[in-house]
Amino acid sequence: MQFAIGPYGAISFTPSAQAVSCLQRRQGHTVALLRSLREAGVGLAQDLEVLATHPAAQGLSSWRHGWLSRIEAERMVELLTTIDARGLERLRDRRPTVCQHPAFLPDEDTRGEGILVDVTAPAAPDALDKMLEEVRSFLGRGWADFITPMHLITLVRVRGMPDLPFFSGSRSELPGAMHMTVPGDAAILAESLTHEAAHFWLHAVEEQEGDLALHSWTDDTWVSPWREDPRPIAGVIHGVHVFSCVTLSLISLVQQSSGKSPGFRSDSVVRRAIKVATQVEEGLTECARCAHLLPLGEAVCRASAARLDQVLDWFEPEALATARAETKGRRLHKITKWRKDGRRIS
Repeated sequence: MQFAIGPYGAISFTPSAQAVSCLQRRQGHTVALLRSLREAGVGLAQDLEVLATHPAAQGLSSWRHGWLSRIEAERMVELLTTIDARGLERLRDRRPTVCQHPAFLPDEDTRGEGILVDVTAPAAPDALDKMLEEVRSFLGRGWADFITPMHLITLVRVRGMPDLPFFSGSRSELPGAMHMTVPGDAAILAESLTHEAAHFWLHAVEEQEGDLALHSWTDDTWVSPWREDPRPIAGVIHGVHVFSCVTLSLISLVQQSSGKSPGFRSDSVVRRAIKVATQVEEGLTECARCAHLLPLGEAVCRASAARLDQVLDWFEPEALATARAETKGRRLHKITKWRKDGRRIS
């Protein structure tokens, strides 16, 4: 895919042909599945083409592939029968909708035991509309197209971490659904949506084209700048892909909002962008050490490096050098600890 800062500072985006093919194929399968449910007497909204984009409908397709349990699939059918005209209209208009339902959160095997629906968060479907419109006005049509697949947002809290600045996640078997802590400002919302949308697009390419590397998700021996445990190389590749997109989005947000949003804290956003950029550099170095990357993984790394090249000169050299030293120091600390614990590292 092409994701870059355009000539006027806003985000430019073009999806890859592989991702588009995957989404078209998935959409056709999901519409057919919904049609069979309706014929069996399940009460569903009339416009199945629109309804098929809902993460619950996509979840049914995942169930057919064995990626969701039957109990989860039954819950998805129940949720689909409750979508009213307003919900369908938001789907048609491609507006992310707040949905405070635990069905879209991770299961206990994937950190789900600590991620809970935030019962104190605003629960109205349009709760994030105003902040989202502000971000769209700065980042432009390309960014809006990029996050189009993210239909549902569940606002969560992370158990035992009340002071966590922000957090987001998604489930690949429920495409279009994401969860995040209540965003404190537009930059956090922009980063979280960019992050999860970037995962979505790369998962679509993987579904169409195959693995990023040999032993893509099974060899947990690689160092990720974003995790405290050894990771599979595909996790590191996803990280450089996702956070290279985040870096561009944050810099574009700073450039485009300058003088237009009095409450916007550009200094903190730039610091965040510098930190993330140095983590992407470190992740790319780790990927370069791996002799098992397949052509798709190599292409993702090249595209991520090209995104960084767009913005590295924009950072103050001293701040960049400090962040690089901190990122490298963190890497060495983790490796030292893992070796002491007897963990295997590539």
